[in-house]
Amino acid sequence: MRAQWAEADRKFAVREAARAWQRANWIDAAALAAIETAYADDSVRAGPAFRVLYFILTVFMGASATAAFATVLKTDATAACLAASAVCVAATEYLMGPMKRLRSGFESAASLLALLFAVAAVLSRFWRSPEWVTLAPAAALAGLAAWRWGYWIYAAASAVLFFAASAHSPSARLIWIAAPLALFRLLLQASESAGVAPRHRTCAAAVLAVCAGALYGAINPYSLEHFDIGRRMAQPWLLRSSALLTALVPIAFLWIGIRS
Repeated sequence: MRAQWAEADRKFAVREAARAWQRANWIDAAALAAIETAYADDSVRAGPAFRVLYFILTVFMGASATAAFATVLKTDATAACLAASAVCVAATEYLMGPMKRLRSGFESAASLLALLFAVAAVLSRFWRSPEWVTLAPAAALAGLAAWRWGYWIYAAASAVLFFAASAHSPSARLIWIAAPLALFRLLLQASESAGVAPRHRTCAAAVLAVCAGALYGAINPYSLEHFDIGRRMAQPWLLRSSALLTALVPIAFLWIGIRS
């Protein structure tokens, strides 16, 4: 994420917080005006209704234009998706850069199309390969999009795709347990650090939520009994331990949340 995007995002977060304080009667209108003046930026934003409208129209037009060009030029699906993804990446960078469009709907739609077309190109190229061969690149692409543009939904999708890809590994359960435990502290700090851009903090929180779900699923007795566990895994002592951990993990997360 570019420094100017992060700075604009921080100022926007301050203004939104100030508006919430004013609605709660914690500050008066004069204080709100002073904060909005002190933390103003020149980014172009749209209201919620128009943002949704612009997003839907941009996605529809982008997908339709790509389908039309692919049909007229008779290109194969992989090449068409790669070309469309490159165009959408350039459009997103232009909208968020020189055009200063942040939270306008146009740039988020362009970024979504860029990611979807890139993933579609991978699927088209490797559709006969094992599932993890397509899931792993898709996870990497979604993670890259989240890092560059700061949309939490891409970060969450990247984490989900990573765990879906690792589910095809013989060590799937170990990965689902070890990865969340290894990343927990880092993600928690990133989600709360003032030095991290607000969008990236939200991305870290989204990945943390997915990791928590993966960890809970890996230690759940139901998954031990039903998903590729082998006879050894179904021993009574292991199921009792799993049931205990299933009860303790949510309590641990709740305790950490209260303390932080």
